[in-house]
Amino acid sequence: MKLQLPQTGFHRISNVTIPESFYNRMKSGDQLDKLFGEGILPGMSMTISGAAGLGKTTLLLQLLEGLANAGYNVGYCSGEEAIEQLAFTSARLGIKNVNIASISDVDVIKGHMEAFDILVVDSYQSLTSEHDLNTKKLEQYIITQLIGNAAATSCTLIFVMHQTVMGTLKG
Repeated sequence: MKLQLPQTGFHRISNVTIPESFYNRMKSGDQLDKLFGEGILPGMSMTISGAAGLGKTTLLLQLLEGLANAGYNVGYCSGEEAIEQLAFTSARLGIKNVNIASISDVDVIKGHMEAFDILVVDSYQSLTSEHDLNTKKLEQYIITQLIGNAAATSCTLIFVMHQTVMGTLKG
């Protein structure tokens, strides 16, 4: 799958200007920052995967709470759980400052990204579109729309992917 990244010629590293945003990483103030190279780079996209019940949601809600407490606008978007389920899990964990939604449509999610510094999409497999696309085209559409928009809006995007019992990704 091609991401449609802009192509460049070769440049000497010492001649490349590094954007200031690369030095302004979002930090939650706890040990999780070390996992992301001393903080999360604005506009980056990443995936977290694991089998059911391993704590992906718990980890990400705690990360988002730390970032929210540090002043960042954060969101958790689920295509699998109702907001009441997310609120129940959050209450159990003592999480109060994370914005939550139950949305699976790629274009609706894309429309909300500009409002956030970081957005979790749980899960990649649950994403839908009103466009009539086969599975392969939908995957390409998701990647180009959401990852492209993450870079354009500086909204860091975290996809959650689930694994099967055999250890492969679902979908």
